[in-house]
Amino acid sequence: MAGPLHYQTIAEIGRAYRQGALSPVEVTESQLDRIAALNPTLHAYVTVLADQARTEARAAEAALAAGWDGSPLLGVPIGLKDLIDVAGVVTTAGSTFYDVIAETDAPLVHRLRRAGAVILGKHQLFEFAGIGRHGTERHPVAKNPWALDRFPGGSSSGTGVAVAAGLCFAGIGSDTGGSIRMPAAYCGVVGLKPTYGLVPVAGSVPLAWSLDHLGPLTRSVEDAAIVLSALAGYEPADPWSAREAADDYLRHLDRGVRGLRIGLPQDLFFSDEVDPEVLEAVRAAGAVFEGLGADVIAMRLPEAADCMDVVMRLIRIESAAFHEPLIREKGDQYPERLRSSIEEGMAASAVDYLRLKRERQRLRAAILAAFDVVDLLLTPSVPTPAPPLEAMRRPEAIRRVAWSAPHNIAGIPTVSVPCGFSSAGLPIGMNLAGRPFDDALVLRAAAAYERATTWHTYHPPLDEGVDFR
Repeated sequence: MAGPLHYQTIAEIGRAYRQGALSPVEVTESQLDRIAALNPTLHAYVTVLADQARTEARAAEAALAAGWDGSPLLGVPIGLKDLIDVAGVVTTAGSTFYDVIAETDAPLVHRLRRAGAVILGKHQLFEFAGIGRHGTERHPVAKNPWALDRFPGGSSSGTGVAVAAGLCFAGIGSDTGGSIRMPAAYCGVVGLKPTYGLVPVAGSVPLAWSLDHLGPLTRSVEDAAIVLSALAGYEPADPWSAREAADDYLRHLDRGVRGLRIGLPQDLFFSDEVDPEVLEAVRAAGAVFEGLGADVIAMRLPEAADCMDVVMRLIRIESAAFHEPLIREKGDQYPERLRSSIEEGMAASAVDYLRLKRERQRLRAAILAAFDVVDLLLTPSVPTPAPPLEAMRRPEAIRRVAWSAPHNIAGIPTVSVPCGFSSAGLPIGMNLAGRPFDDALVLRAAAAYERATTWHTYHPPLDEGVDFR
């Protein structure tokens, strides 16, 4: 096994288990030790479920010894964003006052347990997954392991940090306007937002029901496919769950990209708002795809620039439906920006909402029409490498969501994959997006790129003192 244990992939750990080179108990203890050592600095975890994780690791070890080998997640330690319910554990949603002890596991957690995963704990996030406080005593800001003074992405900040720093082998985040893909890009890992409705979101604190997705952050595309295979599929208890059949997402990974048409939508994504180093890295990724036999086509998608405004207005109105009783009772405990956003949503009329939904449908149709001429879209995940933390306290920082919003508007599968480093040694990520329920194709193309490059093999200099400048 090459490299430190904590930076192995799920696939590598699984092979070591089945060869008898490692055990789930050994790996889980190693992860708990690393969390104890680094979490006081990185603030990736809100809650560490050490005793529960040890029990689950022993059960996985017994299952392997008995010959049960039904899942590649068996005995693999993972973490969850702390808006996902785990039975008997408090869900805080990143808030200073929201403390709800879950009575049952979220369907997603049930599926992870069924696959034999070991749940290490729950990760930090922005308050209520939105524009809440940037750090409190209870929920300090998660620190980007590549540079502690840089933004780790949000709102799944702790999940991105934990995966990048080797504090879990995979994490489950949520994505309403980019909250899986932004942390993935800023922290140098893979982040998958599946097709809307493919992974159940019931049992998680909502931000905007028509935009919310749950999905994995991992250290490889193969690992993202492993996790998605365990999570995907119709869930009767989830009113937003799609009835589309899940695929075997691992089965397609080796098919390459020859003959695929990959579009580079100009307009927003390749505008002068994007850092030149990010543009260079994403264009270089396009050249890699051409070398692998794909056709890379520059195209126009002007509607992308309008998506962020619609996403933000939908979030304000739909989040108000969840928060209205809470804000009437505990409004003085909300941070000012979040309370103002919710109150604006509460003041909206049914006519406002219906007009907004119509505008969303127009934009969705325009985005989906792009797939009449291409199979995939290739764009920067975010417009710049990780900015300084202080810069993210400014109101204009929300503009960074613009690069993620079109994929949520359309509900299409999108994966952020590492594609380079800036001159300051910060990760750069690219997005690959496909048609609804074409998650397997998106992962297949991402895997082809990953095999042809080495960006995903680098890790933060927490242990090695490596400088990638």
